[in-house]
Amino acid sequence: MKIISLQLEIFIIIIIGYIFSRKGIITKEVRKKLTDIVIDLILSCAIIKSFMMKLTSEIIRDTVVIFIVSFGIQLSYSVFNRIFYNRFDDSKAIILKYATIVSNAGFMGLPIVESIYGQTGLLYASIALIPQIIFMWSAGLSLFTQTDSKNMIKKVTFHPCIIAVYIGLPYLGFNLDSTIIAVIIISLYHGAYISEVVRSGIESVSRGQFEAAESQGFTFVQTIIYIILPQTIKLVIPQLLQTIITIFKDSSYLSTIGVVDFMYQGRRLMAHFFQADQIMFIFVYMAGIYFIINFGLSLVVRHMTSKKREAKKRMKLSRKLQTV
Repeated sequence: MKIISLQLEIFIIIIIGYIFSRKGIITKEVRKKLTDIVIDLILSCAIIKSFMMKLTSEIIRDTVVIFIVSFGIQLSYSVFNRIFYNRFDDSKAIILKYATIVSNAGFMGLPIVESIYGQTGLLYASIALIPQIIFMWSAGLSLFTQTDSKNMIKKVTFHPCIIAVYIGLPYLGFNLDSTIIAVIIISLYHGAYISEVVRSGIESVSRGQFEAAESQGFTFVQTIIYIILPQTIKLVIPQLLQTIITIFKDSSYLSTIGVVDFMYQGRRLMAHFFQADQIMFIFVYMAGIYFIINFGLSLVVRHMTSKKREAKKRMKLSRKLQTV
């Protein structure tokens, strides 16, 4: 009876939405906002609720199996997209590929799953949705926009449904230290960008360096360690320093999850004072420290970039003189 009443409620809501759309009350912008509310808020709350249950070894085992199977299914969808949609033109193929990767039925089915299978079923369904969210904001997003890996990982890592999993894990007994969480977040957020910087630095070294090393009997590992990496480091140091500046600025957000950093200590110190001038002095002092470190590193980056630019100019000038 409960499942029938739930289906009737969903059917009534659909009818109301259809009537409001026909009357112009629900426009495209309103529809997008309602979709965001469902996915970002209601679905996230449902995921958190699914973790509020007694954990057993059987549930842990089933959860891991469901996640692996769901991830495998999403991978098979990606393979399916590469094989079966090549005969369509690009405009149609993009829609078909995205519809294959992302299915709204998973999000809409959570209330029905909970009504039939209870909290355990809701937990399993929520875990099964995690790979779909990952692929939606990575492979799915790449179909419509040209996004770099840094922004892609940022969208996946900080998606409300993934954050709901972070919040729900302590209810199952997985209590991670805030410092460990901070390291994981920073590694995921900045690791992709750093890897791209290093990769581009390696690719900027001419192919002739590899061929010369091979002719001298160097193995591939020896070539990378003794010939390519020393040149790459000089090329990527300015970009890496810029990343360090960004990491230092972004680390101030970690105080919101209890990580004891510079900003956290400053807030604790401000809690012992009540006069506005004392609190303002602490703010100015903290801002000064951030400014000195970031501005100092930016001067180093600017100096290294100018030296590299001057070296390129001298090289171009020497080549012109040789041709003359």
